[in-house]
Amino acid sequence: DWNAAKSSTSVIHFYKRAQIAVADVWAALGRCSTSSQKCHFTDMKLITTFPDYRVPQILRQVGALQYTPALAAKVDNQEELDEGGVDEVSIRAGTVVAVEEMVELVKKRLTDIAESYSSKESKENLYKLLEDVSAVTIDWYLWQRGEKEDRLNLLGPHHRVR
Repeated sequence: DWNAAKSSTSVIHFYKRAQIAVADVWAALGRCSTSSQKCHFTDMKLITTFPDYRVPQILRQVGALQYTPALAAKVDNQEELDEGGVDEVSIRAGTVVAVEEMVELVKKRLTDIAESYSSKESKENLYKLLEDVSAVTIDWYLWQRGEKEDRLNLLGPHHRVR
């Protein structure tokens, strides 16, 4: 119940920096996931997107994340949101949910494409690609796209937190 969550004194943690650190180490060590490799990250699929400011900004830009009119006005007017407040948590939680849904959509689409191939090699290559789809890799893609669009001045404002 969202009303109960809004009035709760509980704190919601996203562990953004911790997840970024793990993902950076994983990437630096070659994104390995099998026990025969130097590193063995078996649970990278459990890491969520890193709900910072750029990913929700690009998700909003493309229509994958929608704000209430009141929240949109705050973000568009570059008002600072309260740290840990309902508005900030809504943006960050919505970002996590949106990216998880994107991961599932991309996986389903790649699986459907793989199943349509008659070549065993083509299927195997697509299934290898499918193994790399995660919230981390989608986050990296969205971050890079957001950075590029920001340099071109194509993005609206991002949320700000005090």
